Amino acid sequence: MKAIKTTLCHALLAGLAWPASQAMASTTFCNLAPLAGAQQKVYVRDMGTLYVARDAVLGTVIGTPDLMQNTTDRNNLTLDCEAYGDRINFDFRPTHGIAMPMPLANRHSASGPLIKTNVPGISVMVKLDYPFKGSASEWIPIGSNPPYIPFTAYHDKVGLSGPKLLGLRNLVTLVKTGDLAPGIHYVDGQLFTGHLDWAGMGQVVDFTLKAMVVQSQCSLVGDPVSANPVQLGEWSVDDFTHAGFTTPAVPFHIRLSNCQVDPGNQSHATLELEGIDGSAPIGPPGAHVFSLTHDSEARGLGIQMLYNGNPMPLNLEVPLQPLQDGDMTLNFQARFYQVEPSTAVRAGNAKGALNFTLRYR
Repeated sequence: MKAIKTTLCHALLAGLAWPASQAMASTTFCNLAPLAGAQQKVYVRDMGTLYVARDAVLGTVIGTPDLMQNTTDRNNLTLDCEAYGDRINFDFRPTHGIAMPMPLANRHSASGPLIKTNVPGISVMVKLDYPFKGSASEWIPIGSNPPYIPFTAYHDKVGLSGPKLLGLRNLVTLVKTGDLAPGIHYVDGQLFTGHLDWAGMGQVVDFTLKAMVVQSQCSLVGDPVSANPVQLGEWSVDDFTHAGFTTPAVPFHIRLSNCQVDPGNQSHATLELEGIDGSAPIGPPGAHVFSLTHDSEARGLGIQMLYNGNPMPLNLEVPLQPLQDGDMTLNFQARFYQVEPSTAVRAGNAKGALNFTLRYR
């Protein structure tokens, strides 16, 4: 009987010891392992070469939106946190602050804040994926899910395993948010940091973004207009038989040189015409005729400029064609257009004058 009691006593003591040992192991912690001496995880994401049209409107997405990468940690650390009844906060902060909110162009929508880069006029949206999606074994973002920088996430769950951070799954969208100076721009520098409020750990994540942003544009070498002025020919007043009569269109072109173009060929040339020296819109609506200059002697007619056979309006930006690498030619035509009855047509020199503004969108 004694032997039985002793055995039961040993079994009871063993059973009582198990919860005590578990309680000792169930302690909230965060640590970085295995590299001794390293104090933070260092991520560097290189987006490569991206293009944006020189005159792209603010809000234009640069490159591919929400481009995903699982960026590796250069220190090869694992950040391991487990919470047992305590709460650990993980705070992500932009280095250069937040840009002014704006709608996105290119039929894209802005889902998160735009944070500034080291280049004024270029900002980014950064969305983090696992382990910041909010499941019981991950960090739970506060306020938005999926989380965009800046944000705070927390972990306070009791479980067999807490969130482990090795590589950083991130989705990056670059956006033009201000006017850019001519030339190539280098996004290169710390973009955001991550901070733990547990046991004085402080900053544990350093994220750097790199990209070379090239502005798609062309050069105008010398006088790019093939014939300047464009000669519309000599005509008798008897040729102008009725209002709306037009002379045969005379071709000319504008030469663009040294064009730099994105591989996806998303940039277009546009042209805006502005009358000078007395040339201004006249004639019936939709005909897009502009008047002769002040020093012209002829009367009763104006001039049309055509692109792809269609009259071009004044004071309105008109899309032309996609840019091509190297040199390219923009083809146009011009002709006289009779705006008055034949009895009002007068002979004499007939000139028109325009300024043109080329943009790259």
